[in-house]
Amino acid sequence: MNTICVHLRSSAAIIRAAFLILALALSPLAFADDAADIATIKANELAFNKAQNEGRFDEMFNYMLRTRTVFPTSGARMINGWSDADVQRRKDDMKNGRQSNLEVQDLQVQLYGDTAIATFYRVGTEKAAGAAKSVPARYRFTGVWIRTKDGWKLAHRHESPLTAQ
Repeated sequence: MNTICVHLRSSAAIIRAAFLILALALSPLAFADDAADIATIKANELAFNKAQNEGRFDEMFNYMLRTRTVFPTSGARMINGWSDADVQRRKDDMKNGRQSNLEVQDLQVQLYGDTAIATFYRVGTEKAAGAAKSVPARYRFTGVWIRTKDGWKLAHRHESPLTAQ
């Protein structure tokens, strides 16, 4: 009886060891997938920023869910979704002299399965529509991205002025 118990315990140990070895062997594949997703989200944030700076709002909105929410840099209440009228309003602002020359700094992405959190700063200058000159602008951003059948999409953004170094 003791021999059978020892044999069963050693078989269980072998099975646990096999699972451990398998998990260790597959873990680089998971990290490789994570790295690719993180690189994609970073590229999306940079492309989003470039499109916004250049006033290409149709392209910018391609990175977002239509139902996305945002706490804007103005400190106003949360904005829910966007419409064709929102795109047109943004285009009209650009025609009336609005300029944005902001760069992304310190972009970090944390991945949590099919959800990712991007954090970064946007620093540079902005000029409001109708304003005479550009002014310095410094913001901090948090973006919540979700994986969809169409790729990673921005679901929520929190934007606020960076008031201290």
